[in-house]
Amino acid sequence: MKVLILAAGCAAALLTAGTVAAGPEKVRTVEAKPPISVAGRPGLKIVAFRKLAMPKAAAQKVGDLMSGVFCSRQQDLVWDQKMIATLAAVVKQSVYLQLNKAGYPLPKRSDSVFESPQAVSADFDLGASLKSLRISVCEQDDSERKGGVWLRLRWELYSPQQQKVLLDVTTEGSYQSDTPKKISMNAMIGRAGLAAAGNLLADQRFADIMTGAAQLAQKDDSAPPTIRLKGGRPPAGGLAKNATLLRAAVVTLDSGRGSGSGFFIGREGYLLTNQHVVKDAKFLKVKLATGRELVGEVLRVNARRDVALVKTESTDAEPLATRDTEPNIGEDVFAIGSPLGEKFSGTLTRGVLSSHRTLDGLRFLQSDVAVLPGNSGGPLLDTSGRVIGVAARALEAGRANLNFFIPIREALDVLGVAFDQ
Repeated sequence: MKVLILAAGCAAALLTAGTVAAGPEKVRTVEAKPPISVAGRPGLKIVAFRKLAMPKAAAQKVGDLMSGVFCSRQQDLVWDQKMIATLAAVVKQSVYLQLNKAGYPLPKRSDSVFESPQAVSADFDLGASLKSLRISVCEQDDSERKGGVWLRLRWELYSPQQQKVLLDVTTEGSYQSDTPKKISMNAMIGRAGLAAAGNLLADQRFADIMTGAAQLAQKDDSAPPTIRLKGGRPPAGGLAKNATLLRAAVVTLDSGRGSGSGFFIGREGYLLTNQHVVKDAKFLKVKLATGRELVGEVLRVNARRDVALVKTESTDAEPLATRDTEPNIGEDVFAIGSPLGEKFSGTLTRGVLSSHRTLDGLRFLQSDVAVLPGNSGGPLLDTSGRVIGVAARALEAGRANLNFFIPIREALDVLGVAFDQ
């Protein structure tokens, strides 16, 4: 396991106590249970580790560091920023190592221009809170150490779709060596973190949720109750003569953690956007093309397909019509959105439909139409002004525009949206 170098961080956090110790005390020993194997099972969910929450107390003692042949020199280990960063990295890596060992698919970094390079898309989010940590280590030379590490972590498995925590469980992990070994302190902490993560994956409730065996209130891949809307009609004269009307149906959305685009698909104030635009927000700001601001409520999300349905109050904006048939390669297409935020809201760009693609098992429309961060969740239109896709992701390819859009029919189907004739 790759680990960060903790020694420098610990050295900066050492307060000399001047005491004499016979040797490192033994930490609490915890059984390391094997993760439940799910290798080869169909329909496995993807979980992304998002955050490790740390105790807030400054200069809190977490252990003892001894040195010398007889472990006679003792110092206190206390929190510092490097130690906190190291622990966060160790826990995250431990989770992914155990997920891989158990046979779960691992999340991939997002290739969307609308997200940071570290962003990943997943069905569930996993977070941990460090509740307790005890380190007792003796460094007998530069490479050999003995002693132990014990930690307790509280795990929370969160569903962005249902917007609630599905599993809240606490596990422990430990590592103990009574004889000197060539091992870094980082690696010792990593062994304890690996055991704690393994004990999480050994919990049958975790496996049931990740395999779909649990009876969830609403599964990500289940068909939600149908919402029937009064949709829009293609404007007479097509897009070229109705650009202003069509732009009025596109809004800027602000979740408090970033902004993106959305568009009206129903006369009662229903909006379509990306799940990664709304993130985990229940309510968000909706800014109309007129400058008017409304409050939108997130009704439904599908993280796997990266779409969300938002409800705000009814407006005068004419909802966009959607196209039922597949667009053809070579067709002219148009994107409307808010690249780089609301300052450039309503920006209209033109391109062609380049291809139909399957990425990570999902269908996309590929186009060279220009998009930037902030276009995410905006519509891709044909020449008649009908929606054929939702802006979702892009690939870095030099100066080439390789942009991808979710087919509109799939976006509506997974959210359970249908239109009255």
